[in-house]
Amino acid sequence: MSSKKNQTNALKAEDVVQAVLLSDNFTENIAPYSLNSPLGLVPLVNVPLLDYALEYLEAVGIHECFIYLCKSPDEVKKYISASRWLDGSNPMVIHIQTAEDCLSLGDVMRDLDAKALIQSDFLLMSVDCITNVDIVPIIREHSARRKADDRGSVMTLLYREASPRHPARHWDAQVLLAADQETGRVVHHQRLAAGQRGKVTLPLHIFQAASAVEVRYDLLDPGISICSPNVPQLFSDNFDFQTRDHFVKGIIVNEEILGSTIYYKCLSADYAAQISGLNALVTVTRDVMDRWAYPVVPENRGHTSHIRCIQRNVYRHRTATVGRDSRLEESVALADGVIVGLRCRLLRAVVGPGCRLGDDVVLEDAVLDAGCRLGDRTRACRALLGAGVQLRPDVVLEPGCVLGPGVVVDEMRTLPAGTRLAAQPRPDEFGDLQQPEVPRELVGDSGRGFVYAADDEDDPLAAAPLGPAVPPPASVSSDSGESSDDEDDEGEEGEEWASGAASPPLDDTRMFYNEVLDSLVRGYSEKIRTENLILEVNSSKFAYNVTVQELNSLVVKAILSVPEHGCDQPLPPPAFLAKLQSVLATFMPLLANYIKNEESEWSCLRALETFSCEHAAMAACLAKVLMVLYQKDILSETTILAWYNESQELTPEAVRVRQQVRRLVEWLEQADEESEDDSGSDDD
Repeated sequence: MSSKKNQTNALKAEDVVQAVLLSDNFTENIAPYSLNSPLGLVPLVNVPLLDYALEYLEAVGIHECFIYLCKSPDEVKKYISASRWLDGSNPMVIHIQTAEDCLSLGDVMRDLDAKALIQSDFLLMSVDCITNVDIVPIIREHSARRKADDRGSVMTLLYREASPRHPARHWDAQVLLAADQETGRVVHHQRLAAGQRGKVTLPLHIFQAASAVEVRYDLLDPGISICSPNVPQLFSDNFDFQTRDHFVKGIIVNEEILGSTIYYKCLSADYAAQISGLNALVTVTRDVMDRWAYPVVPENRGHTSHIRCIQRNVYRHRTATVGRDSRLEESVALADGVIVGLRCRLLRAVVGPGCRLGDDVVLEDAVLDAGCRLGDRTRACRALLGAGVQLRPDVVLEPGCVLGPGVVVDEMRTLPAGTRLAAQPRPDEFGDLQQPEVPRELVGDSGRGFVYAADDEDDPLAAAPLGPAVPPPASVSSDSGESSDDEDDEGEEGEEWASGAASPPLDDTRMFYNEVLDSLVRGYSEKIRTENLILEVNSSKFAYNVTVQELNSLVVKAILSVPEHGCDQPLPPPAFLAKLQSVLATFMPLLANYIKNEESEWSCLRALETFSCEHAAMAACLAKVLMVLYQKDILSETTILAWYNESQELTPEAVRVRQQVRRLVEWLEQADEESEDDSGSDDD
């Protein structure tokens, strides 16, 4: 440690890149899943959030990090002391600051000022932020602006482009931001209240002070800020600054008095998200497993060398055991000591250390912390289970259930959607434990658990889709301070415009499809590598409200659209097929990246069917396309036959499309029968 301190001291003060890492966000936004655990020790894909944060800071080149421990500091210090972070092997100097009296960000900043710890521009973030952005150049950019252009620049806010309905955006934390379009100086910053409808009023003077002002509502706040050294002092001088929002608003409103300004920077290609609630926890978990945040992926963590990543984003510890006929379908993480019983099905699931699953268990979009026990035939969909949860046989968790550590649910119980249980009753506002009755209808006679009433009932994990519900888009008006007699008369028209009737919002799906099609057309003509195209498609997904199923379907439709792109007239079937064969040969690795399980195969077939219903040339050659995809192992025989034999009511166009592939289906069925006959002969 001393040698690292000497190296840091040898640098000029302005060259030392510092970071302040908060181990708490001063909320209970993921309770009861982690009701009593420090935020830094909450696992994300079986790795504590603190490790993600420290490994990120080390990787991007931070020289000195101050970790503020506010909740359960002894527990966090014990973990850090037993890890590699204080053994002298890493180049980053780490200072642990115990601050149990700090109840807000403002308290932390005032403690920093009192101890005079900051000597240069620094990064401010919390452990619940997951990102891969190269932060040092942004810090240098902030420093250069402060020295050359604006000495009063005190903070640069980092945001990521994301539509309002993006799953990682907490619907109670939507940001409306106005900034000078040329410089990026923030002139208005506002958090919109949950469910806010109608008009949003902006001060008129912000439009008068700059030649061009951009108003943005497409921003996700990952909780990352670049701060100047005088930020802690500004918090000390203004004791009403308790949160970052308080600080930003105070600086903007009193810009002339304080002589300070705030800027923002938008990240378009990098990943950055904050775990601001239960929905965000599930979303970020899936993003990390699906490798959207690369190189922040499970097997790259320094202390998880025994984790192996196999196809379909399955991460399996070498000590994990899986029973016969169990399926790890896609995006599954099994930690050390996990035991999975017979005939289980896991899809987008995280299973923590030491968990045991009985036979015939089904998990989908579920996260299990360490030591959970699930009995035979239990089912959990879109659920969060804290450490040590026990579900006895035949328990069913309907979508959106959150069970805190130690909850026990008796056998043959079904928990309704959105149920939240904690093992202990919640203390009242004076810290005294309440003594409510145990809900036996939920946990059973021998179960253990109490209904957990969250402070924020507007973040239901059970909301569909997975992302939080979003208020209708609001109209924006400038406020000159003058009243208008016509304001009431315009109210109805304003509400209509705000609801989207007169000016419908842009279709995220259409915009995403157009971007993907442009990328594929350019990739086909310029012979761009598949890896780069995948990065482009993934980057486009970040900006729009597109589900995984929509992603798979739209990628297929975009590939089918490439042959006729730029053509004035539709191509005849022979010409279309000839060009499509070349396009498919080029993009087959791209298809293999996205079409890799039964669910994605159905998305592919739906896209092929829809496209064929609308394009006669495609319908004419659909059988040959299906044969190619079958031979390349993109589509399986089982899925093709199931699609062809669907019993639901079909449109006339869909019936005609199926008639085009009848001979192929007959050939597949005959081949399947011959295979069964051969298998029977071998058994005899």
